Amino acid sequence: MKAAETILAKIEALLEAKLSCRSLAPEVAEWIGKIPDMLAKRLVGVGLIAPREKRQEDATKLGEFVDAYLLSRTDIKPRTRINLLQVRKNLVNHFGEDRLLGDITPGDDDEWRGWLLGREKPLGANTVRRHCGRAKQLFRAAMRKRLIAANPFSDMRDCSVRANRSREFFLRREDAEKVLAA
Repeated sequence: MKAAETILAKIEALLEAKLSCRSLAPEVAEWIGKIPDMLAKRLVGVGLIAPREKRQEDATKLGEFVDAYLLSRTDIKPRTRINLLQVRKNLVNHFGEDRLLGDITPGDDDEWRGWLLGREKPLGANTVRRHCGRAKQLFRAAMRKRLIAANPFSDMRDCSVRANRSREFFLRREDAEKVLAA
């Protein structure tokens, strides 16, 4: 209900600006830039806003972008490249090679994270966290190149590796001495 009231207030501000031939308030103009395409098309249909220009993100495909990113990164170590290729593989397996960057939403990212954890051979929790961190890095690079307006991974939390206490082992002094002697 609260979201509907917010949208109603913005639409009323649009209508008021149109009828009085005034410019939009900055917060309303910013809101228009952030609304989903479906709502924007409806507002265009009733004449409240102008049609959106075709953005570059509309033509940038996921697989092509990640490949171009990896080609441009001559400064990364071989193991980092392998790790980014694993993330690419998982992104493409879930979203598809031809998925447009601008069509991937934060909700899609949450589903991708769940898919990594729940597939036939699920990845470990730390691996999933690291993959999400790397995907966040990739989409941040796309945003910096102005291929997308916002990083869908930006508000995803828990993207760093944590200590795994189950792997800890207490080594007794006698055992350590045996290892050192061997």
